Amino acid sequence: MLYSLDKNGIPKTVGGDEYYIVYTDDNMVPDKITNVTHATAVAIVEDNDDGTYSLTWKASPMLDTKKSNSLAGTGTLHVHFEYTCGVGRMGQPMKDHWNCGGATHTDYVLHNVVMPTFAPFERPAPPVNLKEFDVVVGLGDSVMGNFIGRGEGWFGKTNLVASPNPSSALNTETVQDWLTLLRYNFSDTLLTHDQSVAVLTGSSTWVRTFR
Repeated sequence: MLYSLDKNGIPKTVGGDEYYIVYTDDNMVPDKITNVTHATAVAIVEDNDDGTYSLTWKASPMLDTKKSNSLAGTGTLHVHFEYTCGVGRMGQPMKDHWNCGGATHTDYVLHNVVMPTFAPFERPAPPVNLKEFDVVVGLGDSVMGNFIGRGEGWFGKTNLVASPNPSSALNTETVQDWLTLLRYNFSDTLLTHDQSVAVLTGSSTWVRTFR
């Protein structure tokens, strides 16, 4: 259980805080390719709307299950405090004139923490199987660009098409610019009737799929 405090150290009685919490075992070693030490487990944080947050732990997808028996049982807890009081769920136009996105960028580190009990990692089932499509077109900002990839055969998926970047959020004011860019770059693909096409549109952290 995590208890959220206000700036004076008094327990809060409202929810809305957003945390990203990971545990890294002392025996975890850096990845041979990236030289990054991956977390052992990640907390699924449930907001109880009263200043407390229930933590349920899941194994990191990067954890090598074959080496899980060699864990030390103690490690480091990283608590990344991202947003407070629901600020992270606020969208435009409320934040049009903000100097930043409202993130706190506050991190807390605790060493010599006893390893929490965590469940095995379960790969989520995608709502749409993109393998079923001949072509998958991505249209969006840098998040979508990194999701789809920017080169032919990115991630070994030959049906993914590089994503143009409209450099703007997708909303009612910019949607026509997005559609114009889509038609300009992919008109031949979209008008082909002998293949199935999926169009992914993404702005910031949300994604929509159209057949």
